[in-house]
Order: sequence, then structure tokens, then C-alpha cells
Amino acid sequence: MKIVFISTLTAPFGGSEVLWYKTALLAIEKGFQVYIFTYKWEDTPAHINELKKKNATIYYRPYNKLFKSTFLYKLYNKTIKKISNINIFNKINKINPDVIVVNQGGTYNAIEDKECYNYLSETSIPFVLTARFNFDYNVPDYHIIQDSRIFFTKAGKIVFASANNKVSAENQILQKLPNSIVLTSPLNLQSKEIIPFPSLNNTLNIACVARLEVNVKGQALLIQVLNSEEWRKREWTLNLYGNGPDMKYLKEQVQYFGLQSRIHFHGHVKNIREIYKLNHLLVLPSFHEGNPISLQEAMMCGRPSVVTNVGGNAEFIEDNITGFICPAPTTQQLNETMERCWNNKINLNQMGLMAHNKIKQLIPANPESVFLKKIETLVQ
Repeated sequence: MKIVFISTLTAPFGGSEVLWYKTALLAIEKGFQVYIFTYKWEDTPAHINELKKKNATIYYRPYNKLFKSTFLYKLYNKTIKKISNINIFNKINKINPDVIVVNQGGTYNAIEDKECYNYLSETSIPFVLTARFNFDYNVPDYHIIQDSRIFFTKAGKIVFASANNKVSAENQILQKLPNSIVLTSPLNLQSKEIIPFPSLNNTLNIACVARLEVNVKGQALLIQVLNSEEWRKREWTLNLYGNGPDMKYLKEQVQYFGLQSRIHFHGHVKNIREIYKLNHLLVLPSFHEGNPISLQEAMMCGRPSVVTNVGGNAEFIEDNITGFICPAPTTQQLNETMERCWNNKINLNQMGLMAHNKIKQLIPANPESVFLKKIETLVQ
């Protein structure tokens, strides 16, 4: 079998890449021919290098963020259908794959990517879409809605990260998606055993594991809450894990509030289990989500979480049992939820144990195997 994987992510790597990339590796192990279409970055991401070593064929697309935001790029997008010979996806015709898998960090990325959309709209090759994220509160532009109704119907399968993302998409485009399923991403854990709960003493160690992008992941909101008079009186540390476009802003925010001794930046950490040897809980103050891998990993390590009620968060966390659900991403609501957490410090260890047991019931052992079977079934 020949499988083409297309990544529409306009960043070198993110949690949304894990499912397709692990599935591609599994396909290669099974003897399938795998072809990857991805953007070209100055430093080739580790997952692309790994696929190259496993003999996947890689096709690179040029990416320039500045160019994409200009009038020229909009003009390029409008005319590209007429100049089809410069569409890199025409190379797929020579490959003649059995199926195409299009990975979307969001729900509408393939439609917004005109090269990708134009090719898939015209091809007779069956394709699968993944949608690893959706906005809870936004409605796409109407032309996106119109295109989505036809495009999503043509897809053989649409794989959402969470049930809430699926329902949100249906409500946005005002159309049911009977060809859709929900599937989580594989976890980045060397072991799925519980990590012993660190001694609390007098200090609560809080982890926030997410891309540093404040308008999506909400780190600035959490820092505002921790800057309040009440929280300044308490003993806590906040450990931020991850990289992203808003690192400079967040560091300036921490300095502005004078919290340098209590908020620490750790960048990307490969061994997730090391995070929870130090920290007592995870806090995800997100404005939007898919189904965060970091939440599932924290639960598997035996840690409770404070999460906002967006994306798939509430599909995993039981309020006051395995963590705390913030009704909405506002400073007032987050402060009230963090207050509940603080007042339940003595119960965090037990809540973490229950979180561990819960996550084992909720997710498949090998999501990539489930996904590959769905792809094979589509071809058959």
C-alpha cells in the first residue's frame, strides 16, 4: 500500500503532529510505502529526520510567514488554481497512492491552504482528514463554512481529537459529520506507571506544559491570577514547559509583576516524567484546545489538573475528583478554580491516583494502530 501524509502545520512541530507521524512509522514497519509532504524549515524537525531514516520519501514545501501575510500571497492563492503546474501536490499523481492522509492542526487548515484544498477537491484518490484542534467560541468565515460542507462530505474519514471538537465543528458549519470519529494521540511517555507524589511541605509546585502562545494556551491569564494579592501571600512555584512565539512576552510579564523568583521557564523537556517528579499538578488555562496530550500525560503520571472547559478537557477531568474544571477562561473564573485547588491541597495525591486510573480507561493503548486500521479499511 502507498500512503501520502500531508502536514499543514505552519510550525516545525506540535502536539497535533504526533498521531500522523506515529501512524506513518507504523505503516513503514508494516511494509507500506510512505510519502510525506511538509513545510521546509531551517532545522529539519526530529520527527521528519526519523521518518527519513526509516526510508519515507519527503517532499518539502517552501514556507515564509511574512510572505503568507501579504497581499502577494493572497493573490497567489487566488490564481494558483489556474497555474496548476506549480502546485506541489500534483506530484502526488505520479506517486499514485492508495490513500492520502491530511493532518490539520486545526479543523479548517486544509481549506485555508489553497494548494492543498484545490488538489484534494479535484482528486479521485480517497483521503482522510485529521482535525486536532477547534475553536470553541469562533465561527469561521462564511466561505470557509460553505467549502467545508462539501469538502468534509468528500473526505473518507474525519478524525477529531475530542468529541467536543467534533460537535463544535458541526455547529459551526451547521451540518452533521457522520463520517467522523474521535481518536486521541499517542502519549510521549517511556513508562505509564505512576510517579510518586513529591512532598508538599509548604510549597505547591505547579506545571504548565504547553506551547507558549498566550491567546491559545492562556499562560498570561494564569500569571495574572498568581499575581493577585492573595496568591502572593502563598508559597508556590510555577514551572512553564515548552517553547513558542510568546516566550519574550511572558518573560516580560513575569518581570513586570516581579515574580522572577517564583515563575521559571524550562523550554522543551523530552522526558515528560521528569516534570512530575517535581510538580504536584498541571494547570492548563487554555482559551482553545483539541485534546491536549499534556493533560493525558499528567493523568497517566498520577497528577490532578486544573483545566478550562474547552476542547476535550472536560471529557477527561471529573471536577473535584481527578482535577478541577474552570467554567470559562477568565481571570475571575480561573482564580475561583485555583482557589478550590489550593483549598484541596491535602487531597491532590489521592486525586492524582484517581486520574491515573481514569486515563487508562479512556484512551486506547496504541492510537496509531487504531488510526492505521481505519486508513486500511477506507482503501479496502
